[in-house]
Amino acid sequence: MSAPAWDRSRPPASPSESSASAGRPSASRRPASSSDSLDSSAPRTSAGVRHAARRLQLGLLSALLCLPLFAGLAIPAAAQTLSVSLSPTSGNEGDSGSQFVDVDIALSPAHTANTRFLLCIKNTGTATFRNDSGFSAKDFDLTHRNMNTGLTVDGSNCHTYNIAGGSTTSGVSLRIFGDTSHESDETAVVELRRHAQTPSAVSISSSQGSATYTIRNDEAAPAPRTEPISLIWTESIPPRPAYTGVGVGPSGREVAKQVKEGDGGTRDVHFYVRTERLHSSKLPFRVCVSGDATQSTTNSPQPEAGDDYQLVVDNAVQGRCVDTSIPANMRYKRMTIRILNDDR
Repeated sequence: MSAPAWDRSRPPASPSESSASAGRPSASRRPASSSDSLDSSAPRTSAGVRHAARRLQLGLLSALLCLPLFAGLAIPAAAQTLSVSLSPTSGNEGDSGSQFVDVDIALSPAHTANTRFLLCIKNTGTATFRNDSGFSAKDFDLTHRNMNTGLTVDGSNCHTYNIAGGSTTSGVSLRIFGDTSHESDETAVVELRRHAQTPSAVSISSSQGSATYTIRNDEAAPAPRTEPISLIWTESIPPRPAYTGVGVGPSGREVAKQVKEGDGGTRDVHFYVRTERLHSSKLPFRVCVSGDATQSTTNSPQPEAGDDYQLVVDNAVQGRCVDTSIPANMRYKRMTIRILNDDR
C-alpha cells in the first residue's frame, strides 16, 4: 500500500523500525515521548525550510520586477525612426504627358498606433511645384501613389500623412510633367517633418529625412539667332521707320559721321542702336569708336589739349569700346559722341 501524498516526502522506514512499530500502537493513539517527537518531526522540518526558501526567492524576484513601477518610472518605449527615399532619383522630363516617381516612407520599427507626420516640398528645389505656379505652369506635383490626384498641402507645401499602426512602409508619388522647352536640369526635394501629433518616441532620420529628384533636360539647345540691329545718327529719338536706314549688324559693318567742330565748349551728337522688335529681356551688344580724331577717355571738364571727342554711354565717359544693352521692352539705346571744341 502506498503512502499518502502528504507523507511521501518522508524517508522510508528501516526494516527494524517497521518490525518494531508493527507490535505497538500508532503515534496517534498514544502520547508521544519527547524523543519520539524529535525523531518524527525532523524530515518535515527540512521540507518546510526548503519550501519557505523557495517562496522567499519568488517574492524577491517579484519585488525586483516591480521596483520601476514603485519608483514611479515607466519602461521607455523603443525608439522609432522615419525615413524617405525616391525610386528612381533622376530621369528625363519627357516632351509631353507625365511620369511617376515613387516616394517611399519607412518607419522602423513599427508603431502600435497611427504615426502622423508632415511630408513637405522643400523650397531649395529649382523645379516649379504645382502650388507655386498657380496650378498652371508646373514641373512636378505631389500625388497619391501612381495617381493623377494631387495631395492637399498647406501654405508651407506640407501634407499631413499617416502610417497605420503596425505598418512600417507607405508611399506617395512625384508626378513629373514633360515639355519641349530647353532649360537647365532642375530638382524637386521632399522632406519629412514632425507634426504636433507625432509620437515622442518617433524621430526623423538625420541622414534620410529628405530626398532629391533631378529632372534632366532632354531638349537640345536652340540654335543661336542673329538679331539685326541698326545704328542711326540723329539729334533726337528716331521715328520707328528710321531703323531701316544706315545700319550695322552682327557682321560689324561701320557707319561714319562728319561733325563740324566749334571754337569752344562741347557739343553732343547722339546715335541710337535699334532693334526690329521688342524683347522681354535686355538685348546686349558692343559698340566701338575709331577714326583719326583723338578720343578722350577721362571724365574731366577740362580734357587734355588736342583731345577731340568723348564716347558717353549711360552718362559716363567710356573707352574705345563699351558693352551695353537695349533695355527690356524697348527698341533702342541712345549713346553720345561729345565733341570737344577748340580754337585750333
